[in-house]
Amino acid sequence: MRPVPFPRRNCRGFTLTEILVVIAVVIILTGAAYSGYSSWQRREQARAAAYELAGHLKEARFLAMEKNTGHTAVFVGNTYTVFSDPNNSMTLDAGERVLHQVNVAQKNPGVTVSTSAGLSVHYNARGTISLRDSVNPNLLGATIAFSNAANTYTVTLSSLGRIKIEP
Repeated sequence: MRPVPFPRRNCRGFTLTEILVVIAVVIILTGAAYSGYSSWQRREQARAAAYELAGHLKEARFLAMEKNTGHTAVFVGNTYTVFSDPNNSMTLDAGERVLHQVNVAQKNPGVTVSTSAGLSVHYNARGTISLRDSVNPNLLGATIAFSNAANTYTVTLSSLGRIKIEP
C-alpha cells in the first residue's frame, strides 16, 4: 500500500455545493421578504398621510390655545398649509408663520387628497374650530380623504373639533 500524501483526519466543513445551496435559499427568501415589504409600504402611505394631517391639526389647535392666537390649515389640491393666523382671516398673509406645508403626492407617491374645494380649518385662541370652503362659509364638518391604489383613509373633522380617522 502506498501512503496517502494528505490523509483526511477529522474533515469538517461544508462542501461548495452546500454553500451555494444555502446562498441561493437566502437570496430567494430576501427577494420574497422585500417584495412583501414594498407592497405593504405602498399600501400604508395613505394611512401615514392621514395620521400626519391629524397630527398637524392637533398641533395647530394646541398652539392656538398656547400662544393665544388663531391657527389655520388651508387645502389646495394635494397640498395643505398650516400656519399661524393672528388676524383670523383664514388666509396666509405676509408675515404669518408657516408651521407645515405638505405636498402629499410628493411626500407619499401615489396618494391623492380629496376634499371640498378651498377647505380652511381654523382654530381660534380658545381652541374651537371653524370650517369653511369655497361654497359654504360655515361648515358643520369636513372630510378629507387620502387615497392610493390599495386603500383610502378619511379624516373627519366635527364642528366640536374632534378628529376621526377611518379606513
